[in-house]
Amino acid sequence: MNKALQVIPIPALQDNYIWLVHFQGEQECFVVDPGVAEPILDYIHQNHLKLTAILITHHHWDHTNGIIQLVKQFPSTAVFGPMHESIKHKTHALEEGGSCVLLNQQYHLKSYAVPGHTKGHIAYYSDTLLNQFSLFSGDTLFSGGCGRLFEDTPHQLYHSLMRLRDLPDQTQIYCGHEYTIKNLLFAKWLEPDNVKVLKVLKESENKRAASKATLPSSVGIEKMINPFLRCDDVNFIKTIQQRFSVQTQTPVSTFTFIRTLKDQWSPSEVSL
Repeated sequence: MNKALQVIPIPALQDNYIWLVHFQGEQECFVVDPGVAEPILDYIHQNHLKLTAILITHHHWDHTNGIIQLVKQFPSTAVFGPMHESIKHKTHALEEGGSCVLLNQQYHLKSYAVPGHTKGHIAYYSDTLLNQFSLFSGDTLFSGGCGRLFEDTPHQLYHSLMRLRDLPDQTQIYCGHEYTIKNLLFAKWLEPDNVKVLKVLKESENKRAASKATLPSSVGIEKMINPFLRCDDVNFIKTIQQRFSVQTQTPVSTFTFIRTLKDQWSPSEVSL
């Protein structure tokens, strides 16, 4: 398949991204986590597209509130969502191992159960296209960070993140929010001398200054810069132990400690 896959970030609300996906030159499209409908409808009408599917990662309102209006405009739209969460107008309930076939049967996605942020949270992964592996991670994995724990345990979220970390390095990560700079400022605060974090932070600041999205990231990049993916790294554990005088001995306890730190942390604590 030689068609170019277009994955468009549509900014919404304060810092959300709704992802709109279609093949270049084709009308059929789907969207991921529409917190609002208006900017999607504007893009679809301006580009003469047809919405055929909506993918939902979890039930929070800023990822779902646009469904009703979109379904009203496109009544035959399929709505995929987590089996164990209540999603209005859901037509296809997915859990671990589920799948959906979209864009004229040309694009296949698998659903992964990734509890932590919410109990029923799922992510969508596709390896259909050579060198265009895609992960729609919702609020589980961000560039430089991860979601807050609202409904589950640190153990659950940690293991969900490890599953996503195991995907191929070239996998492109399309997450639900523009949090990259704040996340990397926290990563810099944890490890002031991490040159990889400093490099991606500078690149991200330049992108935002030009009104560009910092996303997608990739699994390969996140394995280097995201502290929440490095909690099983012996050197990282030692850094946290020494920097904060704590006795975090295991990956999960290290993860729990820095996730709690992040909940209480402010960018004002960073020396810029």
